[in-house]
Amino acid sequence: MMILIYLSLLLLILSSIIDLKSGYVYSVINLTILLINLIINHQFLIHKILIGIIFYLLMMMVYYISNKSFGYGDIETLVVLSINLSFINIIKLLFYSNLSALLYVLIYYLLNKKMLKKIAFVPFISIGYIIILLKSHILF
Repeated sequence: MMILIYLSLLLLILSSIIDLKSGYVYSVINLTILLINLIINHQFLIHKILIGIIFYLLMMMVYYISNKSFGYGDIETLVVLSINLSFINIIKLLFYSNLSALLYVLIYYLLNKKMLKKIAFVPFISIGYIIILLKSHILF
């Protein structure tokens, strides 16, 4: 089971690198992570899928309300990762992801004296997810 968790993380890191380099998130990587997460957490499968659908609908609402201030690939990645998380951990994922992105933007601004117009967000989602896994003692 740990091999699947590490494979999922490896794909998430690959997606982060691709997002950093190209600004694009490949759905096939997210689909693979989703399938791995469903295999890992096959108990309460219907419940997990419903949580994913509800979270997807909420994120799409935010996506359109916020004038598409973040990418669809970011939503896809968040939803795929939310399948294995409790409600409180989904909130923590959003918090850690945004906090790490904010710290990055602040440090960038302090060093370069200019604001970023756009950032790749999947790397920060990955950081948030890894923090949750580490705090939950899932990785070690």
